[in-house]
Amino acid sequence: MTTAVAAESEARQTPLPDRCFLVWLTPILVVALAVRVGFVLIRQSSVQLVTGDAYWYHFQAKLVAQGRGFLHPFDFYKEGIVSQGADHPPGFVVLLTILDWLGIDSPQGQ
Repeated sequence: MTTAVAAESEARQTPLPDRCFLVWLTPILVVALAVRVGFVLIRQSSVQLVTGDAYWYHFQAKLVAQGRGFLHPFDFYKEGIVSQGADHPPGFVVLLTILDWLGIDSPQGQ
């Protein structure tokens, strides 16, 4: 029975190469996250949304958060036309809507 216990305890231990990989991977991920957060806070804080996917997702999420539904944000905000707009997948819009409800309502915050 002692051999079975010894074999089980050896199976639970992470092999040395895997631990070494994690030791190197962790600081690389921390530095990458710091660079990304720094870029967003410093460089992207003054970017204005005028067109493109970022405009679409942000302003469609605002429309959903206001209870207006999935309207086409270009038509609604630029032309005042109310038209359904399901041109993009709704999952990301729903996530941004939740962030908008939580008070994170700027394009940079989202």
